[in-house]
Amino acid sequence: MNKIISFFYIIPVIFFVLSCENNKQPYNAAADTSAVIFPDTTLPKKVLKDSSVRFDTILIEGKREAVKLTSYNEPNYGVKTFIPGRDFIPEPSASGEGMSVNFIANFGGRKNPNAHVNIFFPAGNPGLDQLRDMTIGPQGLLAENKWRLIRSDKKAKMPYSWAQEQYVFQHKDGDQYSSGSVIIGESAGRGMQIIVEYPVEYAEGFMPRAGILLKHLKISALKEPGF
Repeated sequence: MNKIISFFYIIPVIFFVLSCENNKQPYNAAADTSAVIFPDTTLPKKVLKDSSVRFDTILIEGKREAVKLTSYNEPNYGVKTFIPGRDFIPEPSASGEGMSVNFIANFGGRKNPNAHVNIFFPAGNPGLDQLRDMTIGPQGLLAENKWRLIRSDKKAKMPYSWAQEQYVFQHKDGDQYSSGSVIIGESAGRGMQIIVEYPVEYAEGFMPRAGILLKHLKISALKEPGF
């Protein structure tokens, strides 16, 4: 009888130990957004000591996160920056209207063209007055897209040296709401118009990541005139 009791006592203990072992989760360096809560002592020491690995921090839902950066350099367009993890897909394009690099949101591997940061260089290299008219003029970008102007910010409030003015907008299309801003400025002698647009439900995660792109943005002059 004692042997039977011992047997049934040991079996649950074995299953409990095995269950604990199976529930141990190893550090996953290939997470979708390459982000971990900052600071995180579970990061491998060899990564923390590797100066070639570059990180930045963002604030998501009140928590600071360390984000591994991916370098982006398109010399034919004169655009260089860093992408947080793999959260954006860059798509360069050019036409008679100008050239642009459009960074489309790809959070968790899901591409959404409605959430993007579009860096646009209009043909003819317009100055600040022209860029302003192209943005908030009667035939400008806001009027064309039926975006409602919410706020205008001047250079003094801009966190980027190349930014001159910002126009914050909102838009409603049926049951869909979107928000964003158009930033106009100049760098390396090139006038540019940057569109930051996203569905309102993306705001919490999108804006900090878009800020990484703009924070590290560097523009260089091109050999070909006009852009």
